Amino acid sequence: MILRNRLTIYLLFVILLPFSSAIVSCGGDNDTTDTTTDVIVFKGIRVTDTNGKVYENDLSDWTLTEAWTDKENSLFVEKKVNLCDTSNSIYGISSYPNPCNGNFNLHISKPIETRFAFRIVDRNFNVLLSQDSVFSNGIAFDLNYLNIRNDTVRIYYKFLGQDCELKGHGDILIN
Repeated sequence: MILRNRLTIYLLFVILLPFSSAIVSCGGDNDTTDTTTDVIVFKGIRVTDTNGKVYENDLSDWTLTEAWTDKENSLFVEKKVNLCDTSNSIYGISSYPNPCNGNFNLHISKPIETRFAFRIVDRNFNVLLSQDSVFSNGIAFDLNYLNIRNDTVRIYYKFLGQDCELKGHGDILIN
């Protein structure tokens, strides 16, 4: 009798497990709805050389339509409801080298009238550096004055159009 009950439970588990996975995962990977969960974990980097060539990709870094927590959203005062149309314009961002020694570059692709804003934060969510109105296509950073070694900082960024925005983050490992 006990063996029969265990077999029934096992069969139910095996039969229902695929359905529960489908229900959980049906939200998709492109959900841009912001969340209220404030658990923020720095993990993984996109490994690049001094010219920006990618050797290892972290799919969560340097995206354009990321869902943020309330804590992440609070880094920026300006918020736009609409997503910018990326079909006719080239938007993109990359960092190099990563990991770095405290010096790294951001390359930004965007329409000329689009502003770029960023916040660099540490693991404790302290803002280390910020800028709200970048119009250039590149920024060179020297974070050596912060005395960060063998740790990761995170760059939160927004592309701000006239009535739209794109947002994401990227992690930088400082050796």
